[in-house]
Amino acid sequence: MPGVVVTVHVAAGDEVAERQPVVSVEAMKMEHAVLAPYDATVSEVLVVAGQRVALDEPLAVLARRRDDPGDNGDNGGNDDRNQEESG
Repeated sequence: MPGVVVTVHVAAGDEVAERQPVVSVEAMKMEHAVLAPYDATVSEVLVVAGQRVALDEPLAVLARRRDDPGDNGDNGGNDDRNQEESG
């Protein structure tokens, strides 16, 4: 669902832990925290506070940390895009 970015909790270069808030988005009068899916380094933040965002719009680019035990090393060197998921 579309929403508005309320808070950007990180900046490029920041290290984030799994489940750490990355961005907070308000949608349908409720604030939703978008959490890091794994330990990562923030490569790029793609939004700013006050920006309208669409469902599935990338909010930040995260690079899985090499020391993450869940990393099988097979991400092709690509960054993963952290997106709000609604269910």
